[in-house]
Amino acid sequence: MRILMLITYLITLETTLAVRVSAEESSTWQQPVAGDLGMQWLTWSASARNSGTGNASTAVIGDPCAYYSNPAGLYGVYNRSLNLYCTRILSDTYLMSLSYAFPVSTGSVIAINYLALETGDIKQTNALAEEVGSFNACQSGLVLTYMHALPTGAVGANLKVINDLIFNHSAYGYGLDIGYIFSYNSNTAFGFMFQNIIAPVLSLNNKEEKYALNLKTGMSHTFYRGIFTVLFDVITESIFNNTVIYGLAGIEARIGKYFDIRCGINHKSISLGFGVGYNDAAVDYAYSVHELLGGMHHVSINWQYSSVFEAKMMELKLQKNEITDDIKKFKIEKKEYMNDLNTQNTELKLRQKILTELSRAKLLIEDGKYEEGKAILENALKLEPGNQNIRNLLMQTDERQRLLFIREKTVFAKKQYEIGNYAAVLKETKLVLDIQPDYSEAKLFSALAQAHIFIQAEKYKDAEAALAVVLSINPTEDEALQLLRRLQSVLEYYENIQR
Repeated sequence: MRILMLITYLITLETTLAVRVSAEESSTWQQPVAGDLGMQWLTWSASARNSGTGNASTAVIGDPCAYYSNPAGLYGVYNRSLNLYCTRILSDTYLMSLSYAFPVSTGSVIAINYLALETGDIKQTNALAEEVGSFNACQSGLVLTYMHALPTGAVGANLKVINDLIFNHSAYGYGLDIGYIFSYNSNTAFGFMFQNIIAPVLSLNNKEEKYALNLKTGMSHTFYRGIFTVLFDVITESIFNNTVIYGLAGIEARIGKYFDIRCGINHKSISLGFGVGYNDAAVDYAYSVHELLGGMHHVSINWQYSSVFEAKMMELKLQKNEITDDIKKFKIEKKEYMNDLNTQNTELKLRQKILTELSRAKLLIEDGKYEEGKAILENALKLEPGNQNIRNLLMQTDERQRLLFIREKTVFAKKQYEIGNYAAVLKETKLVLDIQPDYSEAKLFSALAQAHIFIQAEKYKDAEAALAVVLSINPTEDEALQLLRRLQSVLEYYENIQR
């Protein structure tokens, strides 16, 4: 990080690249003030391939330089891989990376990585601008990476040692990164990396600098028969202090069997690149235009030298693990299927039983055995409370019973009327009218019976009112008309006597 500040300073000086450090100050050199932005080399990359895609590489799988972007990205590295990367930032300032990755077991990979950002000789002058010597600056990191595969992706970690060397001042710090890749399917993956979970703390000239916690998230998606791969990253630098968030995006296209082209963009640069690979060797190149440093060339060489047999054995072991996982999934799916089948069989048996009970109930109801039929329907409804057919049949049965009851009581009331048992008529018709108040036949017989009772009690006016009710129901009712004429004669007779 201090070197980055030196580089910025060198750019400001443009042509001289001179740093004035007085003789009096040389023994009390003060380090530049730096913000807590962690392993601050994210502007560039550790491979030309990633530089070509704008450094959007958090979700890249099978990358032997994955320590830089996401240690879980070693997922898919089946061979021993050696990668060398270099880019020139200024005339005498270079960023270099050397990585060696090797599988140690089925699904586990270890990588040893070295990364250095180094300047050439920088002139040292005194207060009179007289050259008194030179010095250089270097920031380097030694990183041990471990990745372990999971059924749906991989986890990884970086254990790193960081060294700052400026002038004759040197400091060391130790840190830890962790990463995770989730393989959603064969075409899509998501990556996450927490950088500086354990933060390096460096102290130069009694001034302490602690690297900040950074978060990197990303996605990769391959489409169109595996030809195109799009990459997206979101970087959150310094989560707890002066947070900076920015995005990175890139795309890679496979042309034929041996050639790739790439382009990318991020918050500080745009880039183009290509890669050529044949058998176990590959060369990648990228050109980026940086907002401060201008044009930059990136070159990396990758060599895989595991034997074909060893790589095949590793691949077969992974396939065996995948088959084992598939068998486990199949057993789980089979169990779920059998449970569903048993549930369906239970439901089918229940349905058959309900249909049988419905048929029995209908036969009983047709034979007039309503209560027996209703009992069967109510038991069936307990088995399936939401069965609308059972509910409808119960309602129809209740209606038939109601109509039958009304008809039977009305017929009985008529017979009682014919034999002059008017009190029984009132009792039976009341039962009918309580159920169906507008049943006209019951109302008619009830009013006729009431009229006779009033006549017997010589309550002729009340009897006349009861007969009026009968005639309102049936104006041509003969018996009511005859009784009304007689009543009118009786009423006229009593009126004449009273005169």
